[in-house]
Amino acid sequence: DGDGNWTVSFGEPLVGPLELSCLPDGAQQPLGEGEEIPPFDLDHTTVLQGFASTGDSHNPFGSEPDDDDGTIATYWTHLTDLTATPSVVEIDDEAVTFTATVAGTDPEQAQRHAVGATIDWGDGTTTPLALDDLVPHEDGDIAISASHTYAAADVATIVLTVEYGDGHVEIEAYRFVVAYDPTAGFVTGGGWIDSPEGAYVPDPSLTGRANFGFVAKYKKGQSTPDGNTNFQFQAAGLHFHSTSYDWLIVTGGERAKYKGSGTINGTGDYGFMLTAVDSDDGDTFRIKIWDESTGETVYDNKLGAGDVEYDGTELQGGSITVHTPKTKK
Repeated sequence: DGDGNWTVSFGEPLVGPLELSCLPDGAQQPLGEGEEIPPFDLDHTTVLQGFASTGDSHNPFGSEPDDDDGTIATYWTHLTDLTATPSVVEIDDEAVTFTATVAGTDPEQAQRHAVGATIDWGDGTTTPLALDDLVPHEDGDIAISASHTYAAADVATIVLTVEYGDGHVEIEAYRFVVAYDPTAGFVTGGGWIDSPEGAYVPDPSLTGRANFGFVAKYKKGQSTPDGNTNFQFQAAGLHFHSTSYDWLIVTGGERAKYKGSGTINGTGDYGFMLTAVDSDDGDTFRIKIWDESTGETVYDNKLGAGDVEYDGTELQGGSITVHTPKTKK
């Protein structure tokens, strides 16, 4: 505007560090990831500091003048190769090793030079890493590595924050690490819910009664849980039956979450995650089912809710029981 203020509009939500160059005089220049900005008069360029990203991936990029022809060359740094091994661990026993690569670091340019990092393990603890803790690669990349042992059962998101020489930060999340306690108890349930509109993704208009029955528990000496899960949504002709479990966590004496694989109507390869809450205010149930080959969700009665949350649909009949070593119903 006439006072020198700029209004920047984005076509999608943006989160994360970004150095943004804007064209003068109300001109619009979309900045896609990795796009080069056409030449323009640098004397009338305003540089804004902000945050940008598309979804979970935070890809900061900046722009710098080329002394030869006055054009703008774009560059960006990436946090890549985020891994957590193993991703399912027993509490107080197995350590998770988290690794990542900071690509494109350059000590000659502060914007691109990583000087430190912090790993938030998602359980209230963090590991700070100074420059001396970062391992440089010959190609200018930096390797980040640290290990952690969880003390309580949870589904944790690991968040990596990297600090650069000019003060900006880049943030990336790894989802998920599962820390389980095989001695915490087990969960059983049976009953039905009113399946809400939108839950059955192939036909979101379908609603009505959906029945379920399940048991999930660790047998003595086993590192993977055992049990059986059935879910039937009659309006869609959907009958899900589990074939194996990957992990189970029981927390707080009233919440349980477990993940596994199964079939629909006796065929296919589907993943599922079941969330159960045994509450005096009303038991709740959620099941999310997806096609393993495509990753597309088939059914989720809390569509859009986070996988680490314990949101669910209140039971219309039946009950859920979280059995603990000290308290049994």
